[in-house]
Amino acid sequence: MGGEHQVVILGAGMSGLCMAIKLQKAGIDDFIIIEKQPGLGGTWWDTRYPGAHVDVPAPVYSFSFAPNPLWSRRFAAAPEIQRYMRRLAEEHGLLGKIRFATTLTSARFDDGLWHFETAGGDVLQAPFFVCSTGPLSQLRWPDIPGLDGFTSRRLHSARWDATLATPGQRVAVIGTGSTASQLIAPLARDAARLHVFQRTANWVLPRADRLYGPLDRALMRLPGYATLVRAGLSRVMELGRRGFEEGSLARRVMLKTAARHRARQVVDPSLRAKLTPTYPLGCKRIIYSNDFYPALSQPNVELVTDAIDRITPTGIVTADGQHRDIDLLVCATGFDTVHLLASLTITGPGGQTLADAWVDGPQAFHGTTVAGFPNMFLMLGPNTATGHTSTLLYIEPAADHAIACMQAVRAGGHRFIAVKPAVMRAHNEGLQQRLAGSVWSQCRSWYRAGTEGNGRIVAIFPGFTREYVKAVRRPRLAEDYEFDKAAEEIA
Repeated sequence: MGGEHQVVILGAGMSGLCMAIKLQKAGIDDFIIIEKQPGLGGTWWDTRYPGAHVDVPAPVYSFSFAPNPLWSRRFAAAPEIQRYMRRLAEEHGLLGKIRFATTLTSARFDDGLWHFETAGGDVLQAPFFVCSTGPLSQLRWPDIPGLDGFTSRRLHSARWDATLATPGQRVAVIGTGSTASQLIAPLARDAARLHVFQRTANWVLPRADRLYGPLDRALMRLPGYATLVRAGLSRVMELGRRGFEEGSLARRVMLKTAARHRARQVVDPSLRAKLTPTYPLGCKRIIYSNDFYPALSQPNVELVTDAIDRITPTGIVTADGQHRDIDLLVCATGFDTVHLLASLTITGPGGQTLADAWVDGPQAFHGTTVAGFPNMFLMLGPNTATGHTSTLLYIEPAADHAIACMQAVRAGGHRFIAVKPAVMRAHNEGLQQRLAGSVWSQCRSWYRAGTEGNGRIVAIFPGFTREYVKAVRRPRLAEDYEFDKAAEEIA
């Protein structure tokens, strides 16, 4: 598989596909995509648990250049998203450019080229390196004594086994975040007994879902209609971003809606109290669900709010000393969003690794470029997550930014481009100043660094989508970047 290419893309998820298609449109066809999984999809290849679906409207979870008229409902299920991605890859001839089941182990920049090695011993070279693995790629297991000693079935929600049968089983789910809120209802329907272990109650709003009928699909094929729908839904979601601002009308509406939703769906006052959040709305990712609360109210379901003391070979012991026997343990504990790209050794021209550069938490310039690592571009890098809208709205301008940088290198006869260290430093200082007074600073969450999720905010972008797009789509090459300095000067 070895050889030389113009671009090596790591990851065949949404951002990897976007980058590949935009490279083709820019006339750059000599690229290869490295994907560790045996199939296409990235996070959506992993997202196979029962009830999995996108938590933003599907028309916004498709690219502006590739609307999908085939969505069956507003909040599409995971298999539909996988089919959309497969169709894109086939239409653009990308499947032949993807090397599936291939793990990249190292990337080293030297003399104007990135040198890559895979777990299989293959060696590649390319001037440009795109890391499109995103923040949801490295599993996070709960740090609980005895986890490895559990003798019955244990799995992470992002590694679901499609052959798994849960009818009649005693099941435990650790976690009540976005993933858990989707899989708990299907599990509750089948399991003999379901124990849901909650550390923190989350904010839950109703999901305004509906089926798309033949008329919807016919309209989506009309010229311009899909673009209007996408733009309209994007603007509605930007109103949701206003809900993160204290005192805003949007926030008051969201708070009242959440309280009304909880009161209507949870009749038992004791259970309702356990499900009432104690942190500000928006500090963690909001859950949009119509079946999460009803599932927790089922007679075969127990919501456990006592802390887990330890896991035994046959069950879970909580802080009150109670032991619950279980047959299946599901860890819906998300991903490690702080130690990005930790499974890969990335080394800049001065010998510094990306892990060393990010020892205090990841940071980048607009989430796309990192000082000391020339010709490397991140997709959905640090501080590009959004708690209110589709990540695809951030992926597209980031891809445009990276390609503009590549074209500047090629057009100018340069060997490489690198963000200026002072520019990246000032950018991140500005981000942290804005985030310090925001809702995201008021609780522990996966948006933050630190062992307890209470350090620097490394995931969230503090502004609105339009601000990010305007700042990122067209790079300010003269002001923010430098070309072809000696390796030791940019490290």
